[in-house]
Amino acid sequence: MKNILFSFVRCPEARLKDVDNGLAPKESLLGYHHLRSEGANVRYLNHFRSTDQRRQIDKMNENVKHLLWAHIILFATNVRFIVPFICRLMGKRVVFYDAFQRLPNHPLKKLYFRLCISIADRCIFYSKNQLKIWKVQYPVLAQKGRAITYGIDSTFFSTSPEVQSKPVAERRTYVSIGRDPSRDFFVLANTFNGSERSLVLVTQDYMLNEKLKKSKNITIRSGLSYTELSELYDQAKASVIPILGGTSHLSGIRAAMEAMAKFVPVVITHNESLAEYFTGEDHVIYFSAGDSEALKDALNRLEQAPKISDMTEAAYSLVASKYSYQTMCNELLDAIDA
Repeated sequence: MKNILFSFVRCPEARLKDVDNGLAPKESLLGYHHLRSEGANVRYLNHFRSTDQRRQIDKMNENVKHLLWAHIILFATNVRFIVPFICRLMGKRVVFYDAFQRLPNHPLKKLYFRLCISIADRCIFYSKNQLKIWKVQYPVLAQKGRAITYGIDSTFFSTSPEVQSKPVAERRTYVSIGRDPSRDFFVLANTFNGSERSLVLVTQDYMLNEKLKKSKNITIRSGLSYTELSELYDQAKASVIPILGGTSHLSGIRAAMEAMAKFVPVVITHNESLAEYFTGEDHVIYFSAGDSEALKDALNRLEQAPKISDMTEAAYSLVASKYSYQTMCNELLDAIDA
């Protein structure tokens, strides 16, 4: 197997420690942890966060050794030019992994993306539809783009049979979890503000608008442990995942699969990329982007459904069998010819 070097936007040490201690799911860091645990030749670039100059020098030396060691360098969740260009000059294979979100509109941004894609050997997407959309503007992706299946650790959470079968009417509140910039929190505010329904929104402060902050029946929380998150799901009528119109990447995919692994119904904005993964009414309840009335109608349909266990059981079976992190990692290795 070829030597693979990951470059993450954030320092991975804390999350790796959490996974090792059973405090975070095994798909963490886009499959890096699983690959490492399976004996794959993987390392990651260090971040220079320490104020200690000696420690920074040590990390720089380690990074040089890692770069010389690597055959393939994965740049995760972010497209960039300078470091990948240097890597290409060193004879390394460059891969952008889950790094393409919204198509750029500004001419300079478009030019920058063309330069970045031109130096890449592979560009990994999680959706065939998303790759198709990007290929229209960047035809070179016809050769360099690959779509793999996103997956999670569905065994990380546990749910008692009593909670699995609990009717929606007996559950306490709705939940919405995530901090993706493509989330449409204005729709949440318009739907739940002043209604009889309550919502627990788990996100970061920078995502909030004033209407959300002032709503009396929307509780905002952040920094939850996975134990607290599991308990919140056990009380949830459904996981509500609103996504901005025009979003082609898989915004909300992890939140949806996480809820499914907890036998919680999912109400989510429809787009063609998500439709690759979930069938409406069988696995999720879809609603139209930016439409508060459509979201209210979806919640009404959920609350009036005589039985939700068929949908939640089908959704759990889907993520447990088809969308596993092991499958994701195997497809990644195939896509980058590792």
